[in-house]
Amino acid sequence: MKRYDAFIITLFVLTFTMASCDLLMDTGSRRQVFDIIEIPPADVSSVPTDVQDLYQWDAAQLTFRHIFDNELPERFIVELPEHMIRSFFNALVHVYHADHIAERDTVIEEFTIRARPDRMLDQIIVGHDGSESWAQKWKDGHRFTGYEPIDRLIEKYDLYIKKYYSHDEMTNWALLYTNNPLNTIALSEKFASIEEVAWAEPNGIIGDGNDIRAKAFSDKIQLDYSVGWGDCPAGCIYRRTWSFTVAKDGRVAFAGVSGPPLGSKDW
Repeated sequence: MKRYDAFIITLFVLTFTMASCDLLMDTGSRRQVFDIIEIPPADVSSVPTDVQDLYQWDAAQLTFRHIFDNELPERFIVELPEHMIRSFFNALVHVYHADHIAERDTVIEEFTIRARPDRMLDQIIVGHDGSESWAQKWKDGHRFTGYEPIDRLIEKYDLYIKKYYSHDEMTNWALLYTNNPLNTIALSEKFASIEEVAWAEPNGIIGDGNDIRAKAFSDKIQLDYSVGWGDCPAGCIYRRTWSFTVAKDGRVAFAGVSGPPLGSKDW
């Protein structure tokens, strides 16, 4: 081999290796940015149990959005990351306790704003063509079908039959639900991969309304509480948003308000 040929090959290998290292470093840095910092626990002793339960579901919804908005690897896993849910939950409770901030009363007491589901985290719809013998179990209201691939998922993810609908051989589906929030997109994909399942998808929700959105930073979580109005069944035309940041030590700060004044139609 000529010396300059060896030099070119060596240069190519070094360039490829450096590029790969840069890619890994970039991936790692983005992963750190898109992960959630650990927000310390807040005192829940004075938070009503029903409010805590609602915040757990809000935190799960914020986690679900976070992993899909940032295309994190967790979007392929049925179980939602517990550390993310925990941090979002703690952040929500810290804002609940931030009664030294006047705007807190607007989003907590006046409007009681919740994280509006993009997709239901406790329900999926599983469709089939109606000819499968195992489907008769669902028609009769039984949880398990006797068909191992389906029963395995039902047992693993603690699923139950909420409703069964049968119209004709092309329109047969079961609404399954669970008592725990899950990544229902990933769960639906598991059902859809089964040979005798025609299709599967998360149960959806229509319309628009009040909402909580979250942004994750390296040193804080920002929670945006918003009120929407104006043709919300088709998608709210107007929205006013109050933003709060929760630092990694649990301190809450008001980050400002944006959008038109409440009730206005021109902005």
